[in-house]
Amino acid sequence: MLKNIYAIGGSLLLNSQSAISVHGQNMANASTPGYRRRTVEMAPSPYLEQYGHVFGTGSEISRLRRHFDEYLARQQEGKSGENSMWQAVKGNLAGMDTLFKDSATKGLTKAMTDFWNQWQTLSENPEQDAARTSLLGKTETMINLLRSKRADMDRQIELMNKSIGQETSRVNKLMKQLAEINKQIVGNAGATNLADARDQIIEEMSGIVSVKSIIRENGQATVSLVGGQTLVDGAHAYKFQFSGPSIGRHLMEASSFTDTVHYKGKGIHEYTIECVTPGPADGSAGSATFRVSLDGGKTWLSNSDGSDKKFTANGPGNEIKIGDISVWFGKTTDSGQAPTTNLTTGDKFIIKPKKNLFWHKNSSTEEDITPYEGNEKQLAGGSLAGLLKARDMHVARYGKKLDALAKAVVWQVNFAHSQGAGSTHLTNTVGTYKADKVDRPLASTNLPFASNMKKGNFSIAIYDSANGQHLSSKPVDFSSIAPPGVAAFDPAVHSLNDVASAITSTYGPDVRATVEDGKLRLTSASNRKFSFAGDSSGVLAGLGINSFLQGSSCEDIEINSAVKADITRICAGHVNGAGEVNPGDNSIARTLADLSTAQATFSLESGDSTSTFQEFLSNLISDVGSDYATADSAAAASLVQLKFLNNRQEEVGGVNVKEEMIKLKQYQQHFQTASKLINIANEMYDTLLSLK
Repeated sequence: MLKNIYAIGGSLLLNSQSAISVHGQNMANASTPGYRRRTVEMAPSPYLEQYGHVFGTGSEISRLRRHFDEYLARQQEGKSGENSMWQAVKGNLAGMDTLFKDSATKGLTKAMTDFWNQWQTLSENPEQDAARTSLLGKTETMINLLRSKRADMDRQIELMNKSIGQETSRVNKLMKQLAEINKQIVGNAGATNLADARDQIIEEMSGIVSVKSIIRENGQATVSLVGGQTLVDGAHAYKFQFSGPSIGRHLMEASSFTDTVHYKGKGIHEYTIECVTPGPADGSAGSATFRVSLDGGKTWLSNSDGSDKKFTANGPGNEIKIGDISVWFGKTTDSGQAPTTNLTTGDKFIIKPKKNLFWHKNSSTEEDITPYEGNEKQLAGGSLAGLLKARDMHVARYGKKLDALAKAVVWQVNFAHSQGAGSTHLTNTVGTYKADKVDRPLASTNLPFASNMKKGNFSIAIYDSANGQHLSSKPVDFSSIAPPGVAAFDPAVHSLNDVASAITSTYGPDVRATVEDGKLRLTSASNRKFSFAGDSSGVLAGLGINSFLQGSSCEDIEINSAVKADITRICAGHVNGAGEVNPGDNSIARTLADLSTAQATFSLESGDSTSTFQEFLSNLISDVGSDYATADSAAAASLVQLKFLNNRQEEVGGVNVKEEMIKLKQYQQHFQTASKLINIANEMYDTLLSLK
């Protein structure tokens, strides 16, 4: 029996020492990130049967328990990804919200109001140079704000791309670390330090990309994206790559096409180009046609009747404008060389005009997981998803809307301005827009307002340069230009060369027109001057002739350099039926002032919209504020839920120093008890030895 007593005392002594060590370790790591509380679980040692009775032999440590709730951890993973995503969106939209906040005394809304009001001031004082000079100042203020806001958005996108690259590198590093821990933990599943490191890495990963994990019996973790893409499986780690822009070729098995599609421009969409009728890709007779999708092939760009819109494949120099990009076909190694092989029905090309995030399964297999419309494999959450969504679904779209506003302002102002006459007649003028093909119909060129031009007439009035006497006014006659006999201008028929020839034919030798570097120039004879006397076709505004502004986006909008150099070119009045520009005529200035409340068309990728300029800008500002408020609310709500889950997990596995002190005292008492028990056994043994 003494042997049993020694065994009981000894086991209690050793177990108490172990427990004190464990709880001391807990206290030492109370503030260590990822550390989970451990406790010692004990079980009775094997019993001993003696004298017909069963006697205990003490206790032994059955396991070292690590307190961690796997079910809560899976919930934390999902909520962590959701919160990180919204925090990333919120953080980037906060800057946009500040950028677009206007006040009654400053901001873009005020600048645009001042711009329209200054046209009203000019209409009230059409002969005053001071009103014209002030107009230039108000215009510069508006333009500078448009440009600076757009530049701030571009800088924000650059910063987000940098952050996306950094987060991509960080999650790739974490995946490698987890794979290494998986390798070490096999056969050592009881190594709680490895389990701590494993779960901490998974927690950190879930903040970058939404993941779901499975802890296997051998202690290894298998981690995948919510969409199913495996990130870590055993000792193998996959990887992400942030790269682009790119063009993917997906040809039919029977296709003999060895060339490719090329593009220029920037866009937020993925463009899927699919051949629908076979043929050459160089724009020659019988060339192939294709359709375009912006959502991965779910829907296709359509005509007004709902049918798929078909585009004819063209070679270099005949780019096809599709949304924010222009496409053409050419040699794989030389975009400027025409293609020589034929497309086959079903041949497909995927253009990604921006950097996207890819999951790499192996060296030859990748999946685009960037969040965008139509991508079923996109990231579901995490800071990477938030950054990509903020970039493409918010900031880039705001930029496109601001560009649409600038473009609409340029067109509406120039169309009205080009109808009028300045305070002095002209001897020469040159367009501000350059056509890429001077022998092609203007509607088929790259002119920014090619689609705004329509069938119609424009007129020029001729004056004697010596005395200003009106000599003639008549529309430009295109009768001598193909098709013969048709006097009106038609953008679907007439090229820039045709316009120059028609002007020279109609007004020569008083005024002649030439094409210089893709731009139209009008020059009068030495004894003549001219003014423009109306334009129903929009060709003058489309070519930048007699315009007030130039450019077509926030990046390049500015005052026409000729107007800036000579304020007499600002058109306040017009040429009347008698060929006169009457002093005090303010008809054009009034028309321009009235544009502030007129309906304008804004061209967006989602389709054209119609509203006043102030309504469009107000809606944009409202959208930015609403998007930020939504992100702020979602981030706050998900944070509350995440904190709740974290607190519950902390209750399960966190270290409470007070509780640990209680445990230490408890096991100290056990140790002392064990010592006393052993002393008692020693005394009993000594007593036995003293018996004679």
